[in-house]
Amino acid sequence: MPGYLCHAREIAAALRDVAGVRVVPDPPQSPMMHVLLTTTQDGFAAAARKLAAEQRIWAWPKAMTTGDPGVQRVELPVGDATRALTPGQVRDIIATLTGG
Repeated sequence: MPGYLCHAREIAAALRDVAGVRVVPDPPQSPMMHVLLTTTQDGFAAAARKLAAEQRIWAWPKAMTTGDPGVQRVELPVGDATRALTPGQVRDIIATLTGG
Protein backbone atom coordinates (compact mmCIF):
# COMPACT_ATOMS: atom_id res chain seq x y z
CA MET A 1 0.00 0.00 0.00
CA PRO A 2 2.77 2.54 0.70
CA GLY A 3 4.00 2.21 -2.90
CA TYR A 4 0.50 2.82 -4.25
CA LEU A 5 0.07 5.89 -2.04
CA CYS A 6 3.45 7.26 -3.11
CA HIS A 7 2.53 6.81 -6.78
CA ALA A 8 -0.86 8.47 -6.20
CA ARG A 9 0.88 11.48 -4.70
CA GLU A 10 3.33 11.63 -7.60
CA ILE A 11 0.41 11.59 -10.04
CA ALA A 12 -1.36 14.34 -8.11
CA ALA A 13 1.81 16.44 -8.23
CA ALA A 14 2.07 15.88 -11.99
CA LEU A 15 -1.54 17.03 -12.43
CA ARG A 16 -1.20 20.27 -10.42
CA ASP A 17 -0.11 22.37 -13.38
CA VAL A 18 -2.58 20.94 -15.90
CA ALA A 19 -5.14 23.55 -16.89
CA GLY A 20 -8.69 22.42 -16.21
CA VAL A 21 -7.70 19.63 -13.81
CA ARG A 22 -7.95 19.54 -10.02
CA VAL A 23 -7.21 16.64 -7.66
CA VAL A 24 -9.33 16.11 -4.53
CA PRO A 25 -7.93 15.67 -1.95
CA ASP A 26 -4.55 17.08 -2.81
CA PRO A 27 -2.34 15.45 -1.76
CA PRO A 28 -4.22 12.14 -1.82
CA GLN A 29 -4.61 10.49 1.58
CA SER A 30 -5.02 7.02 0.08
CA PRO A 31 -4.15 5.40 -3.25
CA MET A 32 -7.34 6.88 -4.71
CA MET A 33 -8.27 10.39 -5.68
CA HIS A 34 -11.04 12.26 -7.39
CA VAL A 35 -10.09 14.25 -10.46
CA LEU A 36 -12.23 17.24 -11.40
CA LEU A 37 -12.11 18.07 -15.09
CA THR A 38 -13.21 21.33 -16.65
CA THR A 39 -15.29 19.93 -19.49
CA THR A 40 -18.87 19.03 -20.24
CA GLN A 41 -20.33 15.53 -20.10
CA ASP A 42 -20.44 15.44 -23.93
CA GLY A 43 -16.93 16.86 -24.20
CA PHE A 44 -15.61 14.23 -21.82
CA ALA A 45 -17.35 11.40 -23.69
CA ALA A 46 -15.98 12.60 -27.03
CA ALA A 47 -12.45 12.95 -25.64
CA ALA A 48 -12.61 9.49 -24.03
CA ARG A 49 -13.73 7.90 -27.32
CA LYS A 50 -10.97 9.72 -29.21
CA LEU A 51 -8.38 8.57 -26.66
CA ALA A 52 -9.58 4.98 -27.06
CA ALA A 53 -9.60 5.11 -30.86
CA GLU A 54 -6.29 6.91 -31.34
CA GLN A 55 -4.17 5.69 -28.43
CA ARG A 56 -5.99 2.47 -27.51
CA ILE A 57 -6.38 3.69 -23.92
CA TRP A 58 -9.76 3.18 -22.28
CA ALA A 59 -9.87 5.55 -19.33
CA TRP A 60 -13.46 5.83 -18.04
CA PRO A 61 -16.73 5.08 -19.84
CA LYS A 62 -18.16 8.35 -18.53
CA ALA A 63 -17.53 10.96 -15.91
CA MET A 64 -19.74 11.72 -12.93
CA THR A 65 -21.58 14.99 -13.01
CA THR A 66 -21.03 17.68 -10.39
CA GLY A 67 -23.12 20.69 -9.40
CA ASP A 68 -21.43 22.56 -12.24
CA PRO A 69 -22.27 21.25 -15.74
CA GLY A 70 -18.84 22.46 -16.91
CA VAL A 71 -17.01 20.27 -14.38
CA GLN A 72 -16.95 16.47 -14.47
CA ARG A 73 -15.52 14.09 -11.86
CA VAL A 74 -13.72 10.78 -12.21
CA GLU A 75 -12.28 8.51 -9.55
CA LEU A 76 -8.68 7.43 -10.05
CA PRO A 77 -7.63 4.39 -8.01
CA VAL A 78 -3.93 3.61 -8.06
CA GLY A 79 -3.14 -0.08 -8.32
CA ASP A 80 -0.85 -2.30 -10.34
CA ALA A 81 -2.08 -1.11 -13.74
CA THR A 82 -1.73 2.56 -12.80
CA ARG A 83 1.72 1.96 -11.34
CA ALA A 84 2.79 0.62 -14.72
CA LEU A 85 2.38 4.19 -16.04
CA THR A 86 4.62 7.08 -15.10
CA PRO A 87 3.00 10.12 -13.47
CA GLY A 88 3.75 12.00 -16.70
CA GLN A 89 1.90 9.42 -18.77
CA VAL A 90 -1.13 9.62 -16.46
CA ARG A 91 -0.96 13.43 -16.65
CA ASP A 92 -0.95 13.35 -20.44
CA ILE A 93 -3.88 10.92 -20.57
CA ILE A 94 -5.99 12.99 -18.18
CA ALA A 95 -5.08 16.24 -19.96
CA THR A 96 -6.55 14.85 -23.19
CA LEU A 97 -9.89 14.34 -21.43
CA THR A 98 -10.27 18.09 -20.95
CA GLY A 99 -9.29 18.82 -24.52
CA GLY A 100 -5.82 19.86 -23.33
